[in-house]
Amino acid sequence: QRLRLTPAQVELDGRGATQRVLVTGVTATGQELDLTASASFQAPPGVVVLVPGGVVKADKSGQTRVRVTAGGRTAIVPVRV
Repeated sequence: QRLRLTPAQVELDGRGATQRVLVTGVTATGQELDLTASASFQAPPGVVVLVPGGVVKADKSGQTRVRVTAGGRTAIVPVRV
């Protein structure tokens, strides 16, 4: 199984802007499962704030990476504010 993050990268236009990241698990047979609700989102403090449900909220200008873990797999989504 692998994770697909949508969007694959996030661009936020200023403080307070938000973007939801959808997490899809793709099985070896190609079946797709929505894992957004059960996914864990982590980011270093400073550039973004993580809101439950996969929402990334801009806090200040900069770049960071959000680590997403679901179904025993981890993926990274780059974020620019």
